[in-house]
Formats: sequence, structure tokens, C-alpha cells
Amino acid sequence: MARVSVIVPVYNTGKYVEKCLNSLTNQTIKDELEIIIINDGSTDNSEEVIKEYIKNQKRQELIKYYAKQNEGNIEYETEWTFNGYCADNIDIQIYDLNDTGNLNIAYDYKTSIYKVEDIKNIHRRILNIIKQVVSKEEIKLSEIDIVTPEEKEKLLVEFNKTELKYDENIPFIKYFEKQVEKTPDDIAIVFEDKEMTYRELNERANS
Repeated sequence: MARVSVIVPVYNTGKYVEKCLNSLTNQTIKDELEIIIINDGSTDNSEEVIKEYIKNQKRQELIKYYAKQNEGNIEYETEWTFNGYCADNIDIQIYDLNDTGNLNIAYDYKTSIYKVEDIKNIHRRILNIIKQVVSKEEIKLSEIDIVTPEEKEKLLVEFNKTELKYDENIPFIKYFEKQVEKTPDDIAIVFEDKEMTYRELNERANS
């Protein structure tokens, strides 16, 4: 008989365990596949959800449940598999499942909301935060920069480059009059809830 093992990790809630089990039901019962459920130290209501699930199944003999990891003397390895379900707009997991000493960062996100470039930007910021914490363990939250050095350069330097080269021998009023001719109906000034176009401002100045 084929075997399908379902591992219930400590970080899973009963709601997600239920979704996982229900997604297996039709195919496994149809093909008479044995389901082995191991509660891997879950601390919430996962056990109640699992028992309720088993109670509602017609072929309960195909399901084995072990409340503890070593209860069934079953050796297994875990790996993350995306089931196609994303409850939130974006989920970010930083993990080292197999204690390799290497951190992995996984992103589950809705493509209807986030673009690939958005996720790349988020990833760069997370790496920037991790780098700061690793290099200075006693760092305070208020000292951590969320934006990367490259983003800070843009915000503080590039976006503030408002210099404009012009011929100092030509009076400023001449530049203004040229702008009036070029875009007379564009907004020239805004004050509170009032706006004035270049044409209106010019007429006011000449009155």
C-alpha cells in the first residue's frame, strides 16, 4: 500500500492543518492510500482538529495518528511545499529547518498585489536589516535602517537635486513669460485649497 505522510509542525495552527488534511481526503481515500499523521510538537488546537478530521472520515482504518514524534518509530524528513494557498497578501518566513546553519528566506505573496520587483526590494531591505544586526549584536531597534544605503542615497541626494542651470544675464521674468506661453493652463502655484495657472498669475502680475 502506498503511504502519504503528513507532518504537523509546531508553527502550524489548527486552521491550516485542517486545510492540509482536507486537500488530501478525496485523492487518498479514492486510491486507498494510507495517511500517517505525526503531531510534531504542535502547541495549539491542532490535535483537536486532527481527531475531529479522523472521526469524520468513512475509512478511518486508512489513517494512523501519532500524538508524539517518536511514538510510531517512524523516520522522516520535512521539507516545505507550497500548496497554492496564500491566506495573507504576503508571508515572509526566515528559517533553517534542518539546522544547517544557513538561513533561508521564503516569500509567499499574491501576484495580483505584488510584482517581482517589489519582492526584490523587500528582499534587499531584509538582507540590509540582517547585516546590521549580525555586525552589531547590541544594536537598538531605533538604530536599524530599513532602507538600503542605495535607497538612502536616492532619497537624500538624487531626489534633492533641484539645481537648474540658466543664463544669469536673462531676467527671471523672461523665463516666467516663456513658461506662460508654453503652458498657460498648467498650475503655477497652490496655496491651501486655491490654485492659479500661469496665465492667471501673469494676468494678476500685469494688472
